Amino acid sequence: MILVITHKRDMHGAHMLDLLRRRGEVALALDYETYPQQLEISSYSGSHGEQLRFRFSDGTVVVSSDVKSVLNRRQGEIKAPDNFYEPRIADYIVRESRQFLDALPQMLSCFWLSDPDAVRIASRKPCQLMVAKRLGFLTPLTITTNSPAETEKFVTAAQRDIACKALWTPGITLEREGGEVGITLYTRRLKPSDVIGSISSVKNCPMIFQEYIEKAFELRITVVGKQVFACAIHSQESSRAREDWRRYDLANTPHEQYELPADIKEKCVQLVADLGLQFGCIDMIVTPAGDYVFLEINANGQWLWIEHITKMPISEAIIELLVNPPG
Repeated sequence: MILVITHKRDMHGAHMLDLLRRRGEVALALDYETYPQQLEISSYSGSHGEQLRFRFSDGTVVVSSDVKSVLNRRQGEIKAPDNFYEPRIADYIVRESRQFLDALPQMLSCFWLSDPDAVRIASRKPCQLMVAKRLGFLTPLTITTNSPAETEKFVTAAQRDIACKALWTPGITLEREGGEVGITLYTRRLKPSDVIGSISSVKNCPMIFQEYIEKAFELRITVVGKQVFACAIHSQESSRAREDWRRYDLANTPHEQYELPADIKEKCVQLVADLGLQFGCIDMIVTPAGDYVFLEINANGQWLWIEHITKMPISEAIIELLVNPPG
């Protein structure tokens, strides 16, 4: 039995469930958005040991001893039952539900790809940079701050263009007439004068400022266990994707398999392991001089578009880990 933590909007989770079932594995979707209204979870502890029991909305019952591994893809938003109109009571239900679900990795002692607690810690970009530097990666000069004065000192000392990026959340959903509007916070290349010109706004929210690193091309490196799948993204061939390849312009941004130097490959595997992960998507720059510069790691990133373009068997590598977990 393999559980896939996912929700209805997660195409990666649906893809993995389909592949697992085609392989003959029993795989079930564990959707946090159905808890606590449709999904029931009970944890037993006593003289006969511990057991975790799931009862899904279709009546399927799964006990912890049945579960071989868990793919932690996407955790949906927990919602209180609709009949609780008092906001504070609804918030209380959500908090209590989250507290219980957050304990699943400890109560369900099987192989996790990856442990949600490790994913949360690994998603903290200042921590990522510290671990990467310790392993010997080149990294950009960086400041994470809400201080206008410290930002101005950093920008002045850098004497070059600045990359401005979000600390964590890559997007905002705003309420507007006619419905919700999503805004994506892409990395921006700014002149020092542009940063200083609006520097008073820095105090409103912490941000990351880095020296802008010139690119020959970029790398998206997907690590699955000890396997490494590197894709070169030629973002500089597209005016739209030049500063941030997430402004997808696939028709004008060639993607191809890339062979990493052995030492960089080894550091990528070690970085994922040191962060307590089984999987990670690393973003790097290859400079015109041939240097490899670490930017960040997405502890639960997407890979399907790279797999589709390059034909690298990333999904199969994930399935192999889930079906035949180490140890």
